[in-house]
Amino acid sequence: MATKVQLLFLLTALFAPACSNAHEPNFENFTRGMNVYLEKRGALCLGKNSWPLVVSDREAAAGQRDGLQMPVLERLGLVSSSAVTVESQTEDGVVTEPGRSYQLTDAGRRYYVVQRSPARDGAARQQGDFCPVKLSLDNIARFELDAEAARAEHAVVSYRYRVSAPDWMKDAEAQRVFPAVAQVIAGASKAELKEGFTKTAAGWIANDVVAENPAAAPKAGERVAERP
Repeated sequence: MATKVQLLFLLTALFAPACSNAHEPNFENFTRGMNVYLEKRGALCLGKNSWPLVVSDREAAAGQRDGLQMPVLERLGLVSSSAVTVESQTEDGVVTEPGRSYQLTDAGRRYYVVQRSPARDGAARQQGDFCPVKLSLDNIARFELDAEAARAEHAVVSYRYRVSAPDWMKDAEAQRVFPAVAQVIAGASKAELKEGFTKTAAGWIANDVVAENPAAAPKAGERVAERP
């Protein structure tokens, strides 16, 4: 029968490596870090931050992005519109012209996501966007270190992803006016994306996550006395 000392030694041998190797550049640690990153930053957004979104008839006739996309979203029940008068800046100065104001419906608000993003002054900002697709990790394909493995503090991780997408993105017109989104969906479990990582006191963390609160994530092994 194993003694208490033997049991303690066995438990230490089993669990100590998981704690001591948190900073090792390996698939396990990058998988853990990528899951955290995609949970925070895995939403695929369309760059539609301000609502209501106004499109002049002239912009729609010229085939500008919102002029093409918003009528499709309206047909799919994600936005509704009303006629408005728009003041637009042209080469001849400010002109008044007809247009449409688009507002999210209850169905569309399901995809409106507010996220924290770092600013240049170091403070976090909150910004909303229309984000219909969510990515999660399929697997880590490979990683590249910026220096010798024992001293590397930065890495680029290539990964394959899974996709959670709404049924309306199967619509042919939606795929036509949102080609980048359609491409990402089609690449699920096949295409590879890349993300930069930094080794911190908490282990390997995606740069985007580190940027949210850089003071809380010093590099592993960094000495406080060495800071200026």
